[in-house]
Amino acid sequence: MRVTLINPRENYDVVLPMGILYVGTVLEEAGHKVQLLDIGPRDKNWQANVKNFNPEIIGLALVTTQYQRAKEILFNLRQICPGAKYCAGGPHPSALPEETLNGLDLDFVVKGEGEYIMKEICEKLNRNKSLEGVRGVYYKNNGQVAFHGLAPVISDMDALPIPKRELLPDSLWYLTPPGFIRGSFNWGIATIMSGRGCPYNCIFCASQNIFGRGVRRRSAQNVMKEIRYLKDKYNIKGLFFLDDTFTVNDNWLKEFCAALKGESYRLIWGCQARGDTITEAKLSIMKDAGCVQVDIGAESGSDIILANLNKLEKVEDLRRGFAIAKKLGIKTFASFIVGNPGEGLAEIEETKKFALEVKPNMAGFCILVPYPGAALYEAAKNNNWFTPAGKEFSKNWSNKQSETPIMAINLPPEVLLKKRMELENLFVWRNHKIILLGFLKNPKYFWQMFFSLFKNFKSNWRVLLESFRTGKARLFVEECYQNFSYDLKVKLSKKYKNF
Repeated sequence: MRVTLINPRENYDVVLPMGILYVGTVLEEAGHKVQLLDIGPRDKNWQANVKNFNPEIIGLALVTTQYQRAKEILFNLRQICPGAKYCAGGPHPSALPEETLNGLDLDFVVKGEGEYIMKEICEKLNRNKSLEGVRGVYYKNNGQVAFHGLAPVISDMDALPIPKRELLPDSLWYLTPPGFIRGSFNWGIATIMSGRGCPYNCIFCASQNIFGRGVRRRSAQNVMKEIRYLKDKYNIKGLFFLDDTFTVNDNWLKEFCAALKGESYRLIWGCQARGDTITEAKLSIMKDAGCVQVDIGAESGSDIILANLNKLEKVEDLRRGFAIAKKLGIKTFASFIVGNPGEGLAEIEETKKFALEVKPNMAGFCILVPYPGAALYEAAKNNNWFTPAGKEFSKNWSNKQSETPIMAINLPPEVLLKKRMELENLFVWRNHKIILLGFLKNPKYFWQMFFSLFKNFKSNWRVLLESFRTGKARLFVEECYQNFSYDLKVKLSKKYKNF
C-alpha cells in the first residue's frame, strides 16, 4: 500500500520524529511504499508532494501540543486526498483514543507502539479486509467505535529494524548545529533510543501509555549496529539518547560503554538520568566512553513537592547527582517545574535556591502541564484545576513555550508566569553562551545566522521589543534560533534534494 506518515511539527527545534521513522521503516521492509513528512508551520509544497504520492493511508503521530496543528494539516489533506483513510497514533491518541478518533474525524486510531499494529492494518486493508480482530486499534464500525484489546508491547527490541533516516527528505537537517547535546555547539549530533519505557510513575508523565511500565532494552550490539550505520551514512560526531532514563540498568550500561569505547572512532554523547541513579562509578564508566552531558529531571528544590509529584527521590539525591557530574567534568542540564500540587511561593523559592546552589551548566523551567494519560490529568479534571485556556487542546498546552498556563492549582496564572520568567532569566546567559560563541567561531553558521536575522528583521525586532516589555529574555533568543533553523532547513533541502 501507499502510506504517508506525518509529524505535525509546531516549531523548528531539530528533533528527529522517531515515531514515524520506526513505523515507516517497518512498513517499507514489509513491502509497502512509504512517504515520511515532518511538516513545520512554514513549510511549503508539502501538499503537492502528498498529492503526487497519492497515498491510500495517511497517518499522523502526535503529542497533545500538536493537536491543533494536526487539525489544520488534516483539513488541507482532505481537500487533496479525499479517498484516503486517515489515522493517528502517538502519546495523545493513545491516551484519548475515542476522543481523538471522533475529534479529528479519523478512520482509526492506533493505541500503543505502532510498528506492528500498522503493519497488520496495512496487510488487512491491502486485502480489503476489515480491522476486526486487530489488537491496539480503535475504529469505526457501523457508526460505533470498535476495539479488540491492547496489543502487547514489543518484547524483543532487537527485532525492530534500524530506523532509516534517509526516508526523511531532510535527513541532514537533523544533524545541524547547535546540536542536541546541551551546552555545546556541534554539527552531527544524532538522536537515538537504546530502549523504551520507564519503571517510575511520576504523576506528570504519560510515557506508559505508549511503552508500558518497566524498561525494555535493545542489546548493546544492536545499538552499536545503529551507531555504525549513523557513522558510515552521516559521519556523525555524537549522540543524544532519548530514553526516558538511561542509567537504570548497570550491567547493560557497562556492556554498552565497553562496546562504544572499543570502536576505532570517538563519539561524544549525552543522555537523560535520574539524580538518584547517578553514582561516581557509573558516570566514570560513561565519561570514559565519551559521555559529556547528562539531563537531570530535578523538578523542584522541595522534598514535599517531589513527594507530591511521586518522584520517589529526595533533594539530597539530586544534590549528590549534580555534585558527582561536576566532579567528573560532565555537563548537566536541569529541568525544573513550577505550578506543582501543594506548591506556594516558599517552595518556588526553595527551587530557586537549589538551582543556584547546584549550578547546572544549563537549566529549563516549565509550568506544570497535566498531559492526557498521566495521573495528573485525572487529578486536574477531578479538582477543576484547568484554566479557561486549558478547556481545549491548543498550543497553550506546550510546557516550554506557552505564555498562557492551562492549569493553576495554588497560584494564579499571572504569578506562575512571573515566577517562571524570574527563574529563566537567572540562566539566560548560562543557557546560551556556548551556542552564541559557537556561532561566532564558525563562519559558515555565523553568516547563516546573520542572513536569518536580516531576512526576518521584522519578526526579530518585534519579539525583541516584546522581550524588553515582558522581561522574558529567552523569547528573542528562541525566535532567532527558530528563524535560523528554518532557513537552514530550506537551504539544505535545495542543496540535497535527492539525498
